[in-house]
Amino acid sequence: MKFAGEILQPKIHNMKICIIGAGAVGSLVAVMTVTSGVGRIRLVDGDVVEESNLTRQIFYQEEDINKEFKVNLMKRFISEINLNVNFEPVTKYANIEEKNPD
Repeated sequence: MKFAGEILQPKIHNMKICIIGAGAVGSLVAVMTVTSGVGRIRLVDGDVVEESNLTRQIFYQEEDINKEFKVNLMKRFISEINLNVNFEPVTKYANIEEKNPD
């Protein structure tokens, strides 16, 4: 008899996930997705860290303000958790009109 993890973990590892936004919710979702074993994650956000982010976004520090894109900081953080994940930071804003001009 196989346990659910033995069956599901390879399927989860082969998943590809795209997360739009690296703010309070998106950054937590990215970390939870990595720790669940998903193998490929794309995180899209064109924002840099601002002072107002620090009260609700736990992965950013004062020294990050106006210096770095949130997605690049998340890549650094996630690489400390799991080196085997394929994490792609996208430093631009998601724009549905680019894909669907009509």
